[in-house]
Amino acid sequence: MKKHLVFGLALVSLIIFQSFKLPSSETLRIDLTPDFLGFILIYLGLEKISYRHRFLRELSSIAVFFAVISFLTFAAQLAPIYATAFTGELKFIAVVVAWIASLYEKFEFMFLAVYMLYIAIFCIAFARETWEKVSIAPKTRVFSKKNQYGDTIYSSMAYRLFFWLSICFSVLFFAATGFCVFYCFTEINIYILGIETGLWIILLPVSILFVIYENTTVNMLKNDSE
Repeated sequence: MKKHLVFGLALVSLIIFQSFKLPSSETLRIDLTPDFLGFILIYLGLEKISYRHRFLRELSSIAVFFAVISFLTFAAQLAPIYATAFTGELKFIAVVVAWIASLYEKFEFMFLAVYMLYIAIFCIAFARETWEKVSIAPKTRVFSKKNQYGDTIYSSMAYRLFFWLSICFSVLFFAATGFCVFYCFTEINIYILGIETGLWIILLPVSILFVIYENTTVNMLKNDSE
């Protein structure tokens, strides 16, 4: 559960774009951290615990829906590479893909806003799970310790700390949701070390910190599902 969920959340939360110049002079911009793979991994990671935690079960079901949507948009991003292969009776596929691509290009950050909202809600789920353990975890001053079986036992202090971190990250990703909506209609660019990039790059440090946080959080909760 841990590995799938950690990598899945990382792929969805990270926004890293790369542009390529095609021989046809078209510019191809793709997401190097495909969201559809992230949602598939999230679903696989939550599969074992979905029936024990209702909130996480609902997030697992939503992940399947988002996996389909994000796969279609990712495939549409690559349309300039393969769309010309559909001719004759299959030409309608190229038309549909081109339509999805144009729609996604126009509202790309609206899609990302929804994904950021998903991460924010996920943080709330983490907050609920960690808070439940505050009262039952060992009351010690150490963050964690190993038991006689080699399992890591986290203290009440550790769960309390990660409860508040979960709240903080939920607020940050709610803010990221609003930012993505704002950027969708403004597309403000900035220069970093002489390189032009979108203002969306300011989300990257938050996402990197989130990956570090969620790796530990998933590890703290995984013992209940194994």
